[in-house]
Amino acid sequence: MTSKKLPVGLLGALLVLGALVGTTPALAQGACIDFEAPAFVLGTQYGAPAGHVPNQWVFNYAGIDARVHKFDWGGGTTFRVAHIDNAPPTLGPTQSLRFNNINMSFDFSSWGTLPKTIKISYVDLGGIENLSINGSAYYVGDIAGAPAVLGGVNVMVTAAAIPGGKTGTIVLRGSVKYFTIGGQEFWIDDLCATP
Repeated sequence: MTSKKLPVGLLGALLVLGALVGTTPALAQGACIDFEAPAFVLGTQYGAPAGHVPNQWVFNYAGIDARVHKFDWGGGTTFRVAHIDNAPPTLGPTQSLRFNNINMSFDFSSWGTLPKTIKISYVDLGGIENLSINGSAYYVGDIAGAPAVLGGVNVMVTAAAIPGGKTGTIVLRGSVKYFTIGGQEFWIDDLCATP
């Protein structure tokens, strides 16, 4: 079987069409951040140890801008570190993003068409988590107890017990311009957004 390349004119037309509708053809189908190499190098740090300051841009992947933010532990705030880590077994044999007293926001405003569904796999091995959606609501507590609606977006969290904590998924349904998430002993993986 042979593969065919798109004629340059057709490829250009698709890119122009993508620009006219406010998104590229790849983003029209959505995108996932899987925190895998080569885009994400094992051990890469975000936050204070990397010299970042709160609200600083740290990466863009698939048109999604990520920034680091202070973490609210319910009695004040702190700004520690997130890093690319070996995933806990329940997230698979690959890499994930681990939080240690820090938050990270994921901004979809450059997509043109905002995602309507975002699904994230997580592992929670203790402490509390933060969740904010569209900047208008903020939750501090156990992610499994997040309210059903934040920032005008429906929130559904599943949780299953594992040794030392829990694992599950977080699903956000509604127009999400950006959201912020973080924790103390908290990992996320396979952050997938679809229009």
